[in-house]
Amino acid sequence: MVDPAGFFNNQYVFPEHRRKGLGGAVETRLIQQCVGAGMSPFKTVARSNQSVLSATYSSSQWTHWKENDRPVVS
Repeated sequence: MVDPAGFFNNQYVFPEHRRKGLGGAVETRLIQQCVGAGMSPFKTVARSNQSVLSATYSSSQWTHWKENDRPVVS
């Protein structure tokens, strides 16, 4: 889901369908739609969700909020 400001939230892939690229495909399409509508998409990821963090850090679709050249983690 994406809210009216472009915030991605509550994206979930059932365990039996993970590691098939489905979440990434949905996210890519939502990013395209947000950008096409003039929005800057953004998201937060739980520190405990290492697979999504790794994918986000390696993706060219996302930039990262950094301070002192390190990702900001709260």
